[in-house]
Amino acid sequence: MPPPKISVTIRLFASVKDIARMSETSVDLPGASVAGDVLSFLISQYPEMQRFRSYIRIAVNESYVDPGFVLHDGDEIAIIPPVSGGH
Repeated sequence: MPPPKISVTIRLFASVKDIARMSETSVDLPGASVAGDVLSFLISQYPEMQRFRSYIRIAVNESYVDPGFVLHDGDEIAIIPPVSGGH
């Protein structure tokens, strides 16, 4: 029997959105995935994101989480890089 999978929605913002040329996607992941796995997946697809890796914040269902946060089917993950702004 194959291991269970979960389906999550990934929302990208600012510079990572520009790198991926998309603002949202859905992916299937192994059932035991954690938030950091989503970032690793994105970097494998878009290596240019690696330069932001240590600065990116991850939110799951609108709450910031640590990379070890366990994901569940239907979660919405936001990938938020550092942003700069004016006044």
